[in-house]
Amino acid sequence: MDCLYRNTNTGDLNYAWFKGGINQKVQQTLERFISRNGNLYFSRVTDGDAGRYYCAVQAKNSRLRYLPSQTSEGTELVVRSTFGQERGPRIFPSFPHIFPMTRLPKLSENISIECISEGYPIPSYRWFRQDPRGSFYSLQSKVILNNYNRELIIPNLQRDDMGLYTCEASNTRSVVHESVALQIQIDPVFVTPLEDQMLDVGSILKLHCEAYTNELDQLRYSWFINATEIVFSQLTLEQQLRLTIKNNEL
Repeated sequence: MDCLYRNTNTGDLNYAWFKGGINQKVQQTLERFISRNGNLYFSRVTDGDAGRYYCAVQAKNSRLRYLPSQTSEGTELVVRSTFGQERGPRIFPSFPHIFPMTRLPKLSENISIECISEGYPIPSYRWFRQDPRGSFYSLQSKVILNNYNRELIIPNLQRDDMGLYTCEASNTRSVVHESVALQIQIDPVFVTPLEDQMLDVGSILKLHCEAYTNELDQLRYSWFINATEIVFSQLTLEQQLRLTIKNNEL
C-alpha cells in the first residue's frame, strides 16, 4: 500500500500508518511491515485488515508531532476472501532494497537493507552474503537484524562490506531468494604520493600519480602547478613541447 504523501526528501522523514482514523496506529507484526520508503506491506491479508488507511509523515526531529497537513489521503482496503489457502513466498518487486535510496552510501555510514515477501504460512527470513562464484557465506558479526529479520542493518560501513547480499524467504511450501549489490561511495585514496624533487637544470622529470576508489568508478586525473590546473590547450608552444601529460603521468 503506497504512502500517498508527496515529498521527495524521504531521507529526512519518518512514516507511520493509521487505520480508520489518526488514533488507531498500525503496528508492525509478522503480517505487516512499514518500509523506510513509506509504504505499508502485508505478507498476508485477513478480514480484520479491511478498512481505510492513512499514511502520516514526521520529520526526524522528535519534538515535532504528526499534523493534519502531514497526513495523506485515505486508501481503502477491501478484503474479498481469506480462506487461508497455503502458497509459497513471493518477494515483493524491488526488494531487497538498500537505504538510503537516493544516493550511494559513504564510508562509516550506517545502511539498511529491507526484504519483504507475501505468502502463507507467513514466511521467515534469512540473510547471506554471496561470493562471485555464487556460494553463500555468513554475515559480518557487526550486522544487526531487526523487525522479524526483514531488515538488515550494517553499521560503520567499510570497504569489505561491499558485495552481494541475498535475502531468503521461506515457509513450508517453498524457498525463494533475491539479491542486491551493495556499493559504497569512496573518495579516492592516493597510493603513490608525490615527493619533492631536486634536479639539475635541463634534467628530465617524470611524476607518477596513482589512486584507487570503487572498482566501478572511473578515475580522472588532473595535474596542477602552484594550485592552478594544467590545461594543455592553454599552455604556450614552448610549454607544450616541454610537458607531456598521459592520464596519471607527467
